[in-house]
Order: sequence, then structure tokens, then C-alpha cells
Amino acid sequence: MVWVNYHQEFKDRFKEEDGFICDHNRSKLPIFVARTLHVDHFVPGYAANGVGYFVSDCEERLPFQTTSFQVLVGAKVAFSKSHERGIVTDEDDIITRHLIGSFYIEKKRFCGLVEDKKSCYINFDGQVVKRDAPHFEFIADFYPPKILVPLTTMVYSNKTVHQQRIIA
Repeated sequence: MVWVNYHQEFKDRFKEEDGFICDHNRSKLPIFVARTLHVDHFVPGYAANGVGYFVSDCEERLPFQTTSFQVLVGAKVAFSKSHERGIVTDEDDIITRHLIGSFYIEKKRFCGLVEDKKSCYINFDGQVVKRDAPHFEFIADFYPPKILVPLTTMVYSNKTVHQQRIIA
């Protein structure tokens, strides 16, 4: 599983199979699992049509949008009520390792920030929607742990990010 930068100028070339999709929006465009760097930590959310939708990890839980985000690719994931194999937004961040949660809003599945494994927050149309456990699911690794091999290193908003690829 790898996080790749999404570039607005390439959105027409970014195909559905290039990223992990949790659903499609009303316009039938894919809703990708995404993350963005916010106050020195990656926060999870979703992206559609070149815009990422996120909720801040500060106490106020403020919704925000950005065109600077990364999309989850090469992932074999499942939706699970258990956090045991939940995917985090940044494996290297030992201070803030946000789990990614998901639930349905208006019959469409969206993704967002999980707090303390108890609540999931999603930015939906500029409003924060919250669901408490067990009314949301975690995005979890579908397969047992694999060996991770460094693929590339890049600087992302003053933070070094190591992309990895999975080998059997």
C-alpha cells in the first residue's frame, strides 16, 4: 500500500483503478481514500473530483478542503468493525497515528478521521458529521502483514515522507 500525491493538473489522467475507491458521488465520480498534511500530521479523509475533504485533528474538529493531498493506491483493504488491522495515515508518526474510518451519508460511503477508536468525523458538504462506535467501520488491511520495502522519499510540506511498497 502506498500514498501518492494527487496533482490537479493530472486529474483527467487519474483513473479509478489508480486509487482505492470507497464509493462514487452523485455525479458518478470516484470517492478516493485520501490524506493530507495538517499541522505537522497526516489526517485522513476522502477526495472527489480533484478536491480533498478533511476534518482537522484539533479539539474543534473543523472541516476543510484542499487540492494538496495524497491518495491511497495499491491497497487490499476491507471495511471492519474492529480496529485491530486498521490502516493509519502515517506509519512513521509515533505521536499521531490516525486511523481511517468510514460510514454512509445519504447512501454514499465517505472516509474520515477516527478519534480514540470511538468516533469518526467526516467533512460532508462543509459540515462535520460524527458517528460513534459501533456506527462506523475502520478501513483495515485485508491481508496479513507483509514486508515493506522503501520505494521513494519525498518532502511534503516540510515533512519527509517515505513511500513503501509491499512484497510477498
